[in-house]
Amino acid sequence: MSARDSSTSFDLQRVHALLREQRLAEARTLLERICHDPAADREPWYLLGAIHQQLNDLPRAASCYTRALALCPDHADTHYHLGNVLRELGNIEEAGAHYRGAIAAAPGHIEAHCNLGTLLEQRGEDALALECYRRALRLDPHRPELHYNAANVLKRLGQREAAEQHYRRALALKPDFAMAYNNLGNVLEDSGQADEALECYRRAVALKPDHVEAICNLAAALRDRGNIGEAVTCYRKALAISGDYPKARLGISLLQLLTGDLAHGWEGYESRWRVGSLPPRSFRQPLWDGTDLDGRRILLHAEQGLGDTIHFIRYAPMVQQRGGRVIVECQPALARLLKHARGVDQVVAAGDPLPAFDTHLPLLSLPRIFHTTLDSIPAEVPYLDLSDKAPAAIGALLRTGNGSRRIGIVWAGSESNPNDRNRSCPPIHFKTVAERPGVMLYSLQKGPRGLAPFDTPDFPVTNLSHLLTDFHDTAMAVRHLDLIITVDTAVAHLAGALGRPVWVLLPFAPDWRWLLNREDSPWYPGMRLFRQTSPGDWAGVFARVAEALDRA
Repeated sequence: MSARDSSTSFDLQRVHALLREQRLAEARTLLERICHDPAADREPWYLLGAIHQQLNDLPRAASCYTRALALCPDHADTHYHLGNVLRELGNIEEAGAHYRGAIAAAPGHIEAHCNLGTLLEQRGEDALALECYRRALRLDPHRPELHYNAANVLKRLGQREAAEQHYRRALALKPDFAMAYNNLGNVLEDSGQADEALECYRRAVALKPDHVEAICNLAAALRDRGNIGEAVTCYRKALAISGDYPKARLGISLLQLLTGDLAHGWEGYESRWRVGSLPPRSFRQPLWDGTDLDGRRILLHAEQGLGDTIHFIRYAPMVQQRGGRVIVECQPALARLLKHARGVDQVVAAGDPLPAFDTHLPLLSLPRIFHTTLDSIPAEVPYLDLSDKAPAAIGALLRTGNGSRRIGIVWAGSESNPNDRNRSCPPIHFKTVAERPGVMLYSLQKGPRGLAPFDTPDFPVTNLSHLLTDFHDTAMAVRHLDLIITVDTAVAHLAGALGRPVWVLLPFAPDWRWLLNREDSPWYPGMRLFRQTSPGDWAGVFARVAEALDRA
């Protein structure tokens, strides 16, 4: 060994001693001197990079790690740490390349597999991320965080059972894993295992009392079980911990709306734009603040479901009375229908070019603008004025029911709705309705769920779905039916907006607009509500529907 090599070796020993004592500044100075020597090998550059990384000087750390790799391209840990630094710097592609370099050099490098998986998650490449986690788990199946990461990906991929298994494995390995309890609760809730989900949320909060996401999930679970007071307490706890936490603020507003405190509910409901699932529209024009419009053009734009659009288009005449020329942007399926809405000057289907306008507002912000309370709900119906006749094919099918009570039925909403599992019901329940004397059923159900086997001798139903190209056609059919019986879907709002008799079948935990403990709706005169008295009790709902039909 040469004298220089001996000196370098001694200096590196000194560096390691300094690092053990966390004397980073001294170690850095010594390493910089070593690295100044053109003959310096990989190790001092690697160590210097590690110090810069620990001191959060990420650009210098990246430079040092890069020099180390130039001297030793197959050093797995250097690739790994450089990947971490580059990810922090936002260089995602390069970070991924170095994680892969670490794995190529050392296939058993668990952290590289894991971090590559995390990076791929961030990029939305869930299938590839899952494969990374699975490779890491094959190397070490006893790491709870890996099971947790895999479960999160599986949940997003819709593989709930597999996700549940990994969450449970994570908890078996780490019983105090609060986030795993919370996310397991989400999976169980989605799978209809509500009681166990509630307990998971309680465990998560008990283990981590400041876990605001778990507190909000617990609040929502309590709300869905009718424990309104306890739910409010949970939301307020979340706000006390995390200030103006959007999910908690929105949760309280929904409970206020549900319990009839509309004045406070509308204000908090503006938090919906901050929870992440509903991105706000961005326009150059300002939001309308309710002041007189003096002939200016205002764009009212749909923001949520089809039913929401039909529900709140009732405010268009009030906007017109403030001097506005009302342009409505809506879902394409509603475009033809809303041309018949009162107070609407122009309708644009979403995706089509927008005309010029001066100000704008999301539809569901209108109740706040007009300070709507239970006593001031604009409930004059119909507010959809259809003069068209029903298409001949629809009319011909409806005429087959002459002499009978013609009832339109809908049993399912959109599967994309987060609450669809609770609000939709098995269509076989409508057999109870079909058995009433003097009744003829007409299916208004659209989509794949409209293909259920009907029209059997003991369950006769005339299917109209193939004739309903949009909601205008559905409205034509609704106008010529004697009664609509539907779960909480857009058709309920359509029938209500047309002023037609409509019975709405509600889950135990209803949407806020249906309030609590009422058989009527202040939004729609003539609407009748049939509520579950316990979660999932559709049989009880239909028994009361049958009784009501028999009395009618």
